[in-house]
Amino acid sequence: MKTKLFFLFILVLFTVFAYAQLDNQWLIINNIGKDGTNLDHTNRFRNALPSNFILRNVANPVVSPTRPARNDLFVIYMDGTHFNTRYELGSGTFFPGPGYETSINHSFITPGNPVRYMYLTNRYEGDDLPTNVILQPSSNTLPPPVYTLGRTNSYPGRLMEANHDVVQNKDITLIIDQDSLHVVPQDSQAKFFVVFNNLIPLSSLSPPAGIGPFFTLDPIFVNGSNPLEAVFPENTFDASNQQRIRLIYNASKPFTYINLIPTEKITLYGPDRQGDPRYAAEFKIVDARDNIIEIHKEPIVASHDPNFLRVAKICKSHDGTQIVSYYLQFRNTSRDQAASMLKVQITFPHDAIQDCIHLVEWSPAGDPAARDVNHPANIWTITYDPAMTLSVCSDIDGSPDCTGYLKFNVGFPSSVDVQDINYSLRLPTIVTFDQYSYPVLDFEDLIDTKGDTLFRPAKIANCSCGNGPCGLPCILGGIAAAIIAAFLFMWRRRRRRL
Repeated sequence: MKTKLFFLFILVLFTVFAYAQLDNQWLIINNIGKDGTNLDHTNRFRNALPSNFILRNVANPVVSPTRPARNDLFVIYMDGTHFNTRYELGSGTFFPGPGYETSINHSFITPGNPVRYMYLTNRYEGDDLPTNVILQPSSNTLPPPVYTLGRTNSYPGRLMEANHDVVQNKDITLIIDQDSLHVVPQDSQAKFFVVFNNLIPLSSLSPPAGIGPFFTLDPIFVNGSNPLEAVFPENTFDASNQQRIRLIYNASKPFTYINLIPTEKITLYGPDRQGDPRYAAEFKIVDARDNIIEIHKEPIVASHDPNFLRVAKICKSHDGTQIVSYYLQFRNTSRDQAASMLKVQITFPHDAIQDCIHLVEWSPAGDPAARDVNHPANIWTITYDPAMTLSVCSDIDGSPDCTGYLKFNVGFPSSVDVQDINYSLRLPTIVTFDQYSYPVLDFEDLIDTKGDTLFRPAKIANCSCGNGPCGLPCILGGIAAAIIAAFLFMWRRRRRRL
């Protein structure tokens, strides 16, 4: 969605674009630089970038032995060519020289061709607050560190590429080399199509049991006076069939770009709990007879975002009651400031048993009496004691004192089959640090396979809603109390007989 807002400031008129559903990693849209976000989390674009520019408030990756750390850029220029740093060796273009490792402001030189679109892939978790990421034009001397943007002319041996792998809630842009596809002159009139809704297992797993679509077109490109479109540039495609994009050759525009976003069904085929991919997406170029010209595969992975919601386990009672246990984690990723004024908001489905929702455990803990839980209808707001803070992480993987969590149970009636993967257990969740609110986008479902069937495993037990937030300790205490009561009863009975 695109909304145009006009502001008059010092008698200068400029345009602001707000994109509601836009992936936060898009930094330049139609040559307009990002300028933070609005209060409703929409991205704000309002800085025209005629040439060189400065990117502010983006942290550099911290090298870690446990995961790759890279800042990668995907750039589309005004003339339709592009620059993709994904396959560069070492730390890549977007990494500062010695002495600038802690810099959060970066200067970019364009190769005599203004940038029309730019996407940042940050393969690490840094202090990049969406509200603060800003791009500004610069016609003066650029402050260091300075990076020079290049150009990617081809991908040897490949007709199709992507700007990164498949990540839940993140756009993925396919790059089709039309010049190489139509290398034979008579092929300029040939009909080629791009199809993109197929998944394959990466090991001995069964093929996907679910039915797509696994991807949908995500319109972010401006083609002339047309409404926003998901394919760019104009006159290189026919998207009348949104599941089968026809490629149209234009000798002056060597590449075509198709922007997709995974649907929620991708969640079922994400990586395992160790982070290893289980499935990959297949993107194909086919001809008019569906003969495969090329297949491009991308693994389905998870981001390194330490803020996530996980289905921990499911319990089903013989009376039909079902208890879904959740684990919510959130972390302070600032490098120099503790996080305070902590608050969590969770929206529960109307199918849930509203008086069967209970907090089990939370951190930072503090005094339970200081914790405020407000839950009108199906929306719970947990406000922590102001004295409770999350410190700065001492290492990239997160120390306990910089990480908070909630463990909670949600009850469902027997009329809802929570083991059915077609029933969504994702809960809209927002975490607030220092009055800045962040939706928790990463969701880890509890998925298992049985033959060709995907399902959520459940333990059959005498599970119940419980009485409050103490959870397991209360249950164990209740059992202990029952045993003691039974022992006392038998002891008294025996004494009477004596």
